[in-house]
Amino acid sequence: MLRFLITVTLLLLSQPSPIQGQVVSPAWTRATASWQLGPPLNDDGAPTGRSWPVEPSRVITRSQTQGTGHCGISTARSRYCSPASCVPDYCESDDCQNVDCPVEYCVPCCPCACDESGRQWAFDVAALGLFRSDPAAVGLLQNPLNATEAVNGNQFEFAAAAGIEAGLTFYNEYPGISVELRGMFPDTWQSTVRENFTGTSVTVEGRPALVTTGPRNATSIYASEFRSLMLNVRWNPQFSPDTTLIVGVRSLTLDESLTSTLVDPNNAFPNEVIQSVTDNQLLGAQFGVSHKVFSTSDLCIKVDGRAGLLANDASQSSQLASLATPPVVFPSSGSTTEVAGLFELGIQAKWRLCSHANALMGYRLLALQGVSLASDQLPAVDFLNQRGLDTDSSLILQALTVGLEVHF
Repeated sequence: MLRFLITVTLLLLSQPSPIQGQVVSPAWTRATASWQLGPPLNDDGAPTGRSWPVEPSRVITRSQTQGTGHCGISTARSRYCSPASCVPDYCESDDCQNVDCPVEYCVPCCPCACDESGRQWAFDVAALGLFRSDPAAVGLLQNPLNATEAVNGNQFEFAAAAGIEAGLTFYNEYPGISVELRGMFPDTWQSTVRENFTGTSVTVEGRPALVTTGPRNATSIYASEFRSLMLNVRWNPQFSPDTTLIVGVRSLTLDESLTSTLVDPNNAFPNEVIQSVTDNQLLGAQFGVSHKVFSTSDLCIKVDGRAGLLANDASQSSQLASLATPPVVFPSSGSTTEVAGLFELGIQAKWRLCSHANALMGYRLLALQGVSLASDQLPAVDFLNQRGLDTDSSLILQALTVGLEVHF
């Protein structure tokens, strides 16, 4: 009996211990007692002199592939590094080892640029170039005797508005859940159109159309301002690690003004000002999905799409004013709450600079339907009854971003 106890004790003491600081997965219980994880080796089979780049909180787990395949690392959040995204061609041999291995034995693979496991916070900021679609071909001012003398909505052309886009993301301890706060803050677009009316009258589009005396030199200035703020909950399910589901609340602001000043070149009649000011306050829910389409240890490319329904609290205030003494003003206003639609598509590339920073580059297309634009108000305004509002317009925005992400 004593010899049997001594033999059992020696066998237990001879078993290899887990890597210090590592948590061993259940899959390791099937490993033979003669196997243990040795130091990283170079291409010649000699030790590199470096240790495995695995944080103590990480768990070495068996790959989900069968037979032989690349083994992955998961953290306490159970987030896996995709075997297809972490192959030897993309790994630096002096940083980590990623080889085919038996099912029972797992070794660390290179970190993937798309992998967000282990994070608690992430902050990104980017320079923004935002392009706005030009207004529709709506008639605003017209010489009734010469159709070539006119001011139409499609004559206004907007250059890109510079600005910033910033986001803050908190990663919850629950696997795959994160909360994102993101805002877009571009400068104001502005476009100017000048037209000389040589006839004896100028028609101002409206219901009904109004006629003022000519000749007139008209200067029309169109200004447009846009803001976006959203709060999203993002879920990256384990059964589809390349896909993230998005649900959130979005707030948009679109404010515009179109002011036309008509000056008599002969100073025989007082100047006149025609102005339309619109305000859109949109708030509602959006749903979307983000999908990883390409990933290496340094580069990550994702595409995403969103759709939403928002309540638009829209209003307009217009006036036709003669700057005589005293001034003569014909005002008109209107307000309503309508449902607006939002559609968004985007692509973003991340290039890993170091373990806690990525360079960002992206493109985004945003379409809004059911908003009030300043260029569409004059044909809908009734100056005699002082009412009118058009909320059936659409707007397309295109954004280019270049920035930096820091995570910890």
